[in-house]
Amino acid sequence: MWAVVKANAYGHGIERVFDALRAADGFALLDLAEAERLSLPLLAVVAGIPGIVESENGIIRYAEPFGLRNYDFHSFVSSRYDVLVFVENDANCTAWLDMTVNRNINLGDFICMIADYHEGNYQFDDRAGIGVGIGLCLDSKVYHGSHHSSGEICTFSWRGHNSGQTGLPEELLIKSVNDEEAWSAFMVDLFSSLVPVVSVLDPRAFFIHGRPFNDEEKLRALLADRCPQFLDVLSKVGCKLFFDTHDATVVAKGAAMMFLQKLFAVPELSEIESKTHFDWDDVVDQVFPAKKTYVKLQQEDEIHG
Repeated sequence: MWAVVKANAYGHGIERVFDALRAADGFALLDLAEAERLSLPLLAVVAGIPGIVESENGIIRYAEPFGLRNYDFHSFVSSRYDVLVFVENDANCTAWLDMTVNRNINLGDFICMIADYHEGNYQFDDRAGIGVGIGLCLDSKVYHGSHHSSGEICTFSWRGHNSGQTGLPEELLIKSVNDEEAWSAFMVDLFSSLVPVVSVLDPRAFFIHGRPFNDEEKLRALLADRCPQFLDVLSKVGCKLFFDTHDATVVAKGAAMMFLQKLFAVPELSEIESKTHFDWDDVVDQVFPAKKTYVKLQQEDEIHG
């Protein structure tokens, strides 16, 4: 069992929460300083971020909400902290989680989708409304695509001149956060676009995560009324629909599960040659001897200089 703890444990103090969760096999924390305060051996820093991520080399190729292009996350963090470093697309993190949670059943190929509200424009040209990411698991492996952008969906309404994922009007996207008709229009555009995806991939399961999908009953009723083809194609290929929409920590949990899955898996040759490859020797070196701090000396000099 792993425990995922938000920063400062909602103001209660990480030490008090730690006492209540000592039986956990491991902790996923949001703050390096918290690991040092608890004297926990820190195994890795794993980040889940929306955008195009070259996870095997720790490079964020494109993350529009943060204005990042070709950002070497691995080098930035590992040059400052003595710790294993990984970064993954947020939707792929949910795929790692769904694969791990369902590891004892023959899940087969599956699709997972995560969404959240963009309440107001970001600083860097991202559109307000609802942002969606898709994760694919094929042959028991998270699929990243030839250009690391698998799951970056463009809906049927999207055209080449549109920014973002859809061609729906900006006014409608802004209202989709709190206007039911705008939300419905977005959902119909999204789920109708997924019909050929399901038909071609033939998945066994489709997992849905995120706040915009919180009301399962309302969404199923909307699909039955205005997008029945999505439900029909699920039935046609024998794909089950699962909702897990009230857990705000699925990306954090999935990032931790990615680390564990890679640790226990037999790596392929291409993975061994990647920048982020690690094995049990690296993990043991990370834990023993225990570190008083994970900040590298150069960074400490900068902090105290």
